[in-house]
Amino acid sequence: NSSDSKEISHEDLINYYREHLEDYRVSSRANWEQLSALNSETGSATESYRLVGKMGNEVWQGASFEAVAKRSSHGPTASLGGQNGWTTKGSLRSDVLDKAVFSLPIGRLSKRIEDEDGFHIIRVIEREEEHTIPFSDVQEEIRDKIKQERSAAALERYVAQLRDEFPVWSIFDDGNAESVARRLP
Repeated sequence: NSSDSKEISHEDLINYYREHLEDYRVSSRANWEQLSALNSETGSATESYRLVGKMGNEVWQGASFEAVAKRSSHGPTASLGGQNGWTTKGSLRSDVLDKAVFSLPIGRLSKRIEDEDGFHIIRVIEREEEHTIPFSDVQEEIRDKIKQERSAAALERYVAQLRDEFPVWSIFDDGNAESVARRLP
C-alpha cells in the first residue's frame, strides 16, 4: 500500500497548514480613491492646495467623486475616477499617503494630505487588516496539495525503480565501454 493512496488524515492537513502558515497570511490592504493636485501640473504648492480643496468641497457638497476626479484631478488615477483599487500596506511610493490609507476612517473624506508631489484628498472605501486565512477555509485546498505531492513522489519512486530494473543508455551517452558495461544486468 503506497503512501499516495493512504487516506489523508486530519492531522496531516493540520501539519501541512502549520508548516506552510506563511502561505496563508494576507497583508493589510485597502480599496481607496484619490483626488490629487500635483505641483508639477499647477506650478506651485499654493495652487495645488487651493485646487485639491476645491475638488474636496465639490465632493463634500454631493458631487460624484468619480466625476470630480475625471474632470479635475491629476495623476494616473484621474482618468479612472480616482480609483486606486486594492493596495497592500507599505506598497505606495508616498509614505504619507500609505499611512493615511491605513489609518483613516472608512467612507470619510480626508483633510488635505501633502506629500512631495502635491496635495491629495482620499477616501478609503474598504480595508482588510492583516490576517491568516483560517484552516477551515483552506482545508480542501490543502487536501488537494497533499494528494498532488504524494502522487508526484510515487511517480518519482516508480520511475527510479524502472531505471534500476531496466537500465537504459544510448549511443549519445559518454561512449565509454566500461560505463555501458556497468549498466548491463
